[in-house]
Amino acid sequence: MAEPGSAANTPMFHQFRELKAANPDAILFFRMGDFYETFFEDAVIAARELELTLTSRNSSDPTPIPMAGVPYHAVTPYLQRLVEAGYRVAIAEQIEDPKLAKGLVKRAVVRVVTPGVAFDPTAGDAREATRLVAIAPGVDQLGVAFLDVSTGDLRVARVADDAAAAAEIYRLEPREALFAPDLDLPLCREALRRVRAVTSRSDAGWWRPEAAFALVRD
Repeated sequence: MAEPGSAANTPMFHQFRELKAANPDAILFFRMGDFYETFFEDAVIAARELELTLTSRNSSDPTPIPMAGVPYHAVTPYLQRLVEAGYRVAIAEQIEDPKLAKGLVKRAVVRVVTPGVAFDPTAGDAREATRLVAIAPGVDQLGVAFLDVSTGDLRVARVADDAAAAAEIYRLEPREALFAPDLDLPLCREALRRVRAVTSRSDAGWWRPEAAFALVRD
């Protein structure tokens, strides 16, 4: 933890921590001028995965803050490398002109990049790179939906149980999965591990299983 009075207690880092707290399972790319900077544990991960130089924000402080950055105009290949390694990345942009800002420049997360996002659907195996799956409980069945972001292809099905849903995962090999909150499907999670997919956090408000099952019945 940073000591009182260190760089970690400046207004900029208070802003950083607020954005990071809202996206705890993502590496935060924090726009500063011509660079996206990462800090703390995010910087350690980014430096390792992207082969960047790990520096520090306050090298003379008793608790230096790890830092690593990438140029904003060339960010896409860095994002692609991170998501291919199984990470999620939250992009925090400057949402006002620094020249007009009074005090700290306002920033906001404008995009969250996940393994289910297509960077270039013409390159490589687009199916493997872009397909994601969502699984929700029904009364006596499970609802399973597969979406290919690069093509817009959406497939939905009702399956009997965890084993049947896992079979669909092995067959279609998604890169990312969303589970309804508190849904315990050990066979699906093992299947996702074997096909090297990642599981992303989802809010309860995203799920309306009764409406979805009604659409499937229709």
